[in-house]
Amino acid sequence: MLPPEGRFGGELLPNVVEVASGLAFSDFFQNERNGSRKGNRPHHDWRPAVITNEVQYRATKAHLRQFEQAAVNLGVRTDSGKRSKLEQLELDAVCAQADDLRTEIEEYERLRSGAVLTFEATSLADVATLLIKARIARGWTQGRLADALGVAEQQVQRYESTAYRSASLARICDVATALALDMSEKAELRDPDAA
Repeated sequence: MLPPEGRFGGELLPNVVEVASGLAFSDFFQNERNGSRKGNRPHHDWRPAVITNEVQYRATKAHLRQFEQAAVNLGVRTDSGKRSKLEQLELDAVCAQADDLRTEIEEYERLRSGAVLTFEATSLADVATLLIKARIARGWTQGRLADALGVAEQQVQRYESTAYRSASLARICDVATALALDMSEKAELRDPDAA
């Protein structure tokens, strides 16, 4: 039986009971951690998988608490010996998402501490994430980078939220220079027929 303040989560995980969170589980999955529910940013598959600022950091921590509570609710509601396959899948999905959020939070905290000084990009597409990580590790906000580049903070936010897709190669070089980021390049031809 559901607690009086509880409710079912929604269509994605209908058996998850939300207790006093105020956010349906399906709403959580449909919203970005940084507030796209307010129309701030659409979801894109190529978005860097890294927390880019303090607002996202705080929101990610809040969502982690919601996932942890959802896992508790699932565990309390069903005895481990009596879980159906669907209930076990739901619990596993919630725990996996919580683990992903924990990893993102830990990485952001490590970067923000300044302990990380070396970054690796295995492809050109990874350079965007590398630049974001370098900015965070340098201790710079998006606003400070914007000042160094002579652009508005919103422009740096756009660059980072779109993985620098709209930035020219010259601008990407400007970002690396502003961050005092030494990069070494290695290009290797691979077999175009290889999968």
